[in-house]
Parts: sequence; structure tokens; C-alpha cells
Amino acid sequence: MSWFKPKPNEAPTTGMSETSPPPRASDADDDEIPIDMGTSVSQVSASSVSSDSSNVGAAVTSGGAAKSSAAGSIQPRAASTSAPRSSASASGSSASGSGASGPSEGRTTLTDDTTVVGSITTASDLWIAGRVEGAIESGAAVHVTPEGAVVGDVTALRVKIDKGGVVEGGIQAGEAAIDGRVRGSVSSSGRLVISPTGEVFGDVSAHSLHVDDGATLQGRCTMTRR
Repeated sequence: MSWFKPKPNEAPTTGMSETSPPPRASDADDDEIPIDMGTSVSQVSASSVSSDSSNVGAAVTSGGAAKSSAAGSIQPRAASTSAPRSSASASGSSASGSGASGPSEGRTTLTDDTTVVGSITTASDLWIAGRVEGAIESGAAVHVTPEGAVVGDVTALRVKIDKGGVVEGGIQAGEAAIDGRVRGSVSSSGRLVISPTGEVFGDVSAHSLHVDDGATLQGRCTMTRR
């Protein structure tokens, strides 16, 4: 009986297929974490969580720094508190009860509640709505309104007596227009007009005289030459 002896250079077959060697660490995905067989699963999880937490913390820190930098660069503009300019202009006002008022449009006005006792001398126009007890001398015009009354002589370049106005005294003027009442002489170097409502109780003299129908003139009339 012969025995079967295997050849020395032949390895015995075990009937099992050869397995491929395990992949190298370099072939593994970069995102995969190599696990040491001696490391427990809890340690691996703790390491992963710690790594992720540190990354998140760094991102939050950098984001907060960026916000702080942005907030520090924005500075609110201070609101302007400059006060608006204001302007005031002075104007003449009437001084009632104490005599002539301040000039208004180049004239002096005596209001109806004003009484002047004494003479008045002025270079501007004088409007009389009150009462004057004294002589008046003006380098311009004297206008006696319907509420005005003068007890004294009046001398001016122009004299106008409105209907209702009263002058108890003489009048001497360059031109005169009488619509009210005059008790005294009237002398005009120019034109004298007595309207239908005018009343003159006294002598008159003028270079030109015009007496309307209905006017009252009691006194001598003299026409003069210039």
C-alpha cells in the first residue's frame, strides 16, 4: 500500500478564499475619525462633541466680535438743538392820555382820548382826533378829524378841518379847506375852500376863495395878491 505525500513546495489548501488586506488610513475619508480598538464608544462620542463644541464656540466668538466691531463703528449723530432765530421790529405806538404819539408814516397823531393843554410845535404832519388847548404850529399840515377840537390859533402850510371838527381860534395857512366849524379869522396865501358843510364865523382873506352852496360865512372877505 502506497502513501500520498504532498509536495514540499505546495502549501496545503484549506478551502477558504483569500481576503483583501484592510484599507490604509490614508485611503479613509477625511471626515471619518479613526477609532482605536482600545478606545471605547463613549470616549469617541465625547471627543466628537468636544471638537464640534469648540468649533461652534469659535464661530460664535468671532461673530460676536464682528458685531461688536460693527456696533462700535456706528455712532449716532447728535440731534441739532440750535434755536431758531427770531427778529423783532419796533414800530411807533400811540401814547394816549399823555400828548402826541410817536411818528407813524411821517406824521404825529393825537388820539381821541388825548387832551393836550399847551402849545404844540412840530415839523411833521399833525392829525388831531383829541383835544388841544393851546396854539399849534406845524411846518407841514394840520388835519382836524371829525372827533378833533382845537382851542387856539393854528399855523401850518396846509390846514384841513373835517366835518364835525372844531377850531376856536384863528387859522393862518398856505392852503385851507374848511368842512367843519371855525370860530375865528382865516387867512390863506393860496386857496381857501369852504365846503357845503363848512362854517366860518370870522373874517377871511385869501388869494383864491371858493365858497360852495350851503356853506356859512359870517365876516368880511378880502382877496389878496401874492
